[in-house]
Amino acid sequence: MSLWRIALPVMSWLAPCFAAPAKVGWRCADPVWLREPSFESGVLIGRVASTCKVTGLDKESLARLHAFIKKDVETSGRFQFHQAARPDSREGIAGLLYDATDKVQEAGESLSIRQDMFLGLSPGKRLLYETFSTDVKADGHAGYLQKVVFRTELTPQQITFENQVQVERPWYAFPPVLFRAVGTKITKEKFLKARDTLLQYFSPHIY
Repeated sequence: MSLWRIALPVMSWLAPCFAAPAKVGWRCADPVWLREPSFESGVLIGRVASTCKVTGLDKESLARLHAFIKKDVETSGRFQFHQAARPDSREGIAGLLYDATDKVQEAGESLSIRQDMFLGLSPGKRLLYETFSTDVKADGHAGYLQKVVFRTELTPQQITFENQVQVERPWYAFPPVLFRAVGTKITKEKFLKARDTLLQYFSPHIY
């Protein structure tokens, strides 16, 4: 099941944890399945989400975080951009769409993910960051990863994380029922780790 450990989560901008400013706080609900892990034509698909209530934000917090993420995406050097960012909109939010490849190393295996990355802001109301994989190349067990979607939405009151992954079940893996059970457990564990890391990552840039 190491492919699940590689597959979840694929985050384009995970960073080292920071201590949260005392001014900002959050309280997170347990993850819920928006789509219970299930097989479709031999591919295990699941989508998990968690919402955290946030306190201590002011009217400029979303704009500060948006500016930080935009700069980090464009100047960190972690991404290979295939074309210039272009204007786009999602759910009524104006923003930019990036076509970029991110390379990940985990558990001795390499993973290259080309993805559409949307970053948008409705000033004072909503910040939306979504990544949709368009091409996945990997070696070892990671080669069974087919698709990754990650969605982060922040308002002055709460932040919501969603993660969907599609993984092909190799012929030599556990029987389908057991593969699903183990995959479900690992999915939730990895998602929780990503959620908590991202909260720490955001906190120095929104107060």
